[in-house]
Amino acid sequence: MADDRFDSYIAAGAERLEASLGAEAPALAMGGLAWLRSLTRTGRLADYFRHPNRFPVLRLPWWAVESAAAEPSCERPDLVGDITYGSMAGYYYIRLIDDLVDHDPGVSLDLLPLAAFFHTEFHGIYHRHFPPDSEFWPVFRTRWLRLADAMVARIEPGADPAESLLRRATATIGAVVIPLRALTLGFGVPERFPRWEPVVLELARIE
Repeated sequence: MADDRFDSYIAAGAERLEASLGAEAPALAMGGLAWLRSLTRTGRLADYFRHPNRFPVLRLPWWAVESAAAEPSCERPDLVGDITYGSMAGYYYIRLIDDLVDHDPGVSLDLLPLAAFFHTEFHGIYHRHFPPDSEFWPVFRTRWLRLADAMVARIEPGADPAESLLRRATATIGAVVIPLRALTLGFGVPERFPRWEPVVLELARIE
């Protein structure tokens, strides 16, 4: 899992998120940063995504394009940096909403407006790199709405609880397909997407 090159993107993304939240939404930042820091033992946002037992939500899309990114003529630090940052914001959005829907006692309803910041940062970075008619957007829409639907889906009477929870987890973690699609398109290797998408979804199912 160790990758010094990609770790620098995680560190930069964490710093960017803290700075953006503090500058653009200082009232939200007061409680929001305290909650974010509480998610790790160290209090450092970057460590949340470096934990060896954490689902590799940021690294999977990077692994899919790493060999292409190694070519000097294909380096895209702006793209990788933006998508890493956006994925961190997106993951926090999912975590916040999921905890609120599950009535987690560690998350106050006062934090709900923080979702606007996370969603804006996650969604906004893709507009910098993909025009409205890009083939990226259908994947974004399908996966993002499937995730939202899974968050509120309840176990139907007579349904297998384990199977229902499995579908929910797969839809939620399967949102990693969004940055996977973005990076494979951004690095000009779209043929890798259909090879890696099943890997992402299978790992999400196992997780």
